[in-house]
Amino acid sequence: MKLKNMLSCLTAALLLLTGCYEVDEFTGVLTEDVVMDNVVNVADIPYEELGGLVPDDPIMLEGMRNRGGLLVRWTPDPADLPYSPAGYASTLYYSDDRSGLPSTGGISHWSRLTGSGGADYTAQGYNYFYLSWTNNDDLALLPGVTLYFQALLHAYRGDWPGFVDDALEGGDDYTVSATGSGYVEEGDKLSEVKSYTFPDEPVVTNFGVFDVGGGQMAGDFAVVLSPSMDMDTDVLNLGICYSATSSLPDVDHDAVAIMETPDVPGPGSSYTVYADVPNGDYYVRAFVKGADEVVYSPVQQVSITSSSQIR
Repeated sequence: MKLKNMLSCLTAALLLLTGCYEVDEFTGVLTEDVVMDNVVNVADIPYEELGGLVPDDPIMLEGMRNRGGLLVRWTPDPADLPYSPAGYASTLYYSDDRSGLPSTGGISHWSRLTGSGGADYTAQGYNYFYLSWTNNDDLALLPGVTLYFQALLHAYRGDWPGFVDDALEGGDDYTVSATGSGYVEEGDKLSEVKSYTFPDEPVVTNFGVFDVGGGQMAGDFAVVLSPSMDMDTDVLNLGICYSATSSLPDVDHDAVAIMETPDVPGPGSSYTVYADVPNGDYYVRAFVKGADEVVYSPVQQVSITSSSQIR
């Protein structure tokens, strides 16, 4: 049995130049579970590391560095699996209600923070998903909320002989969508549930950094508060932190330019903070110091020269 499995994997690797995963020798269905990494806030990923995750998708990368959001990763990558007799696709389900995930019977209700989507393509394949929000009403729901995630690896069996397809679809199916249009079927694999809890602090988004000439940089960003927050009590100060060497600057270890809250308008507005710096390349993050902790934007890089240049 082990020899047959090894030969099956070797054959798939030779024919498809993909990774080797344990599959059933008769049906070709993956026998391993889907393994999900911890959910990561894009704002916590160093500059070069984030660029390495999506080297062939500049539009996605620009959105990550501007808006922020969450990055979810799991294995296996469908591109690493044999496509005969089955093909595979990944879907990520997420909700602020854990009972809405596939392993607990399907989405019981929809909220503004419930949804699903196919994995985003990167150079590594289809096992990454980038989740972000652009609407201020949605962003205002994030402070203090916990989101739950589960990845599903679906096996397409359309090209299988009928008796194989019938045998595999004889198991119990259960809905994973409010409309009942999505199902977890025999042969599909689910990851364990992972979660991410947002700090109960304002959200920093829409960040950009610019060389405005004269050896000065400007950081533009927006701050979104939850309905229960107040600008006077929940935002102690805000600004940008920057470094020529650290690819993930923070307020404790790197240079800081601060705008005090009396000088800023209300929540949901955009702010601009300036810093005088020598010519050079800088890593920059916007930040808000909330009532209990500091929250950041993703890191961007800017070149300060005699003429404006943004990267």
